[in-house]
Amino acid sequence: RIDRRVWIAAAVVLLVVVGAFPFWGGAIGARVAASVLARKLGAEVTVGHGRAGLRGLRLYDVRIGESERAPLAVLDRLDAPYAAAWGGGDVLIDGARFEIEHGGSGDNVSAILEHLGGRKAASGSGGGGGARKIPAVALRNGQLRARDIRHGAAVVVDGLNFDLTPGRDLVVETAALAGMVRVRGRENDPKFGAGKVELRVPLDGLHPVLTPSLELNGGYVEPLTHLGLTGIRGTVKPNPAAKGPS
Repeated sequence: RIDRRVWIAAAVVLLVVVGAFPFWGGAIGARVAASVLARKLGAEVTVGHGRAGLRGLRLYDVRIGESERAPLAVLDRLDAPYAAAWGGGDVLIDGARFEIEHGGSGDNVSAILEHLGGRKAASGSGGGGGARKIPAVALRNGQLRARDIRHGAAVVVDGLNFDLTPGRDLVVETAALAGMVRVRGRENDPKFGAGKVELRVPLDGLHPVLTPSLELNGGYVEPLTHLGLTGIRGTVKPNPAAKGPS
């Protein structure tokens, strides 16, 4: 017969293990998530810490593509259900900063694009099997800073939100957008921007099936310092009779 004290000790240990699950489960989940993302993106990925729940995992301070200048992306918080591992549920990113530089010594995106292109080509040549399901992804409160050194262009986006629902659509919204195209290398180079932009792209899986629709408010274009168009607003919608991209 097992002593009563053994049962009590076992119950205490079990309670401690279960009670600490959000912490040790979160630590394990953070390591697994960082490893999976790094393998898929071909870039260094770190996770500050994680917390595990009954339905999913919450990750904090996710950094993608560390470089000499700045990470390609810093995600303040990422909520992912366990079902996301097999393409279910909804992933939420709350608070994100993207610093993209293409070309030049601080390039932090070309290697990732090449890696993703190689993965796509390899999967396409493998033959057989259906496409892997991807969960819906939503971003809230994002910021984007992008520079293309090679082509002399830069864009800044604040209040970036998007909702990606595979098989339905991609909706991108911005609260403010501004950009510049380097022509003469001076402050009077052409500029453009908008107060609010909404882009909607119908999807078949992850592939666009129709021309995107675009709604713009508070837009402006300034090709020269003293020559500009402001207050641009309007909506561009696809022709329902037109065929989508092949």
